[in-house]
Amino acid sequence: MVGLGLIVFALLFNVIAFFVNKLNYKQLAHVYSFSVAFALIFDLFVNFSFQGYWYFENELLWDGLAAMILLVVPANIVFLNWYPFNTSLKKVYPMG
Repeated sequence: MVGLGLIVFALLFNVIAFFVNKLNYKQLAHVYSFSVAFALIFDLFVNFSFQGYWYFENELLWDGLAAMILLVVPANIVFLNWYPFNTSLKKVYPMG
C-alpha cells in the first residue's frame, strides 16, 4: 500500500521538477521512457538471473512501480536540468 508520505512527497517533488524545467517536451518524453524502460529491464534481469526480488512475497509489488515513476523520473529531470553541459568537467570538479 502506498503511504501518504510517498504521495505527498511525490507530488511536491514532481511540482518542483517541472517548475524548474528547462527541457522541451520531446526531451521529457525521452527521459520518462528511458527511465521507466531501464528500471523495468534492470528489475527483470535481477529477478530472473538472481531471484533478487520478492523475498517475502511471491507477487508483483506495485508500490515499487509507483515510486519509480513518481520519484526516479523527476530526479532524472532535475539532474539533467542542472547538469553543466557547456562546461568542462575539469572546471566543475577540479582535481588536486
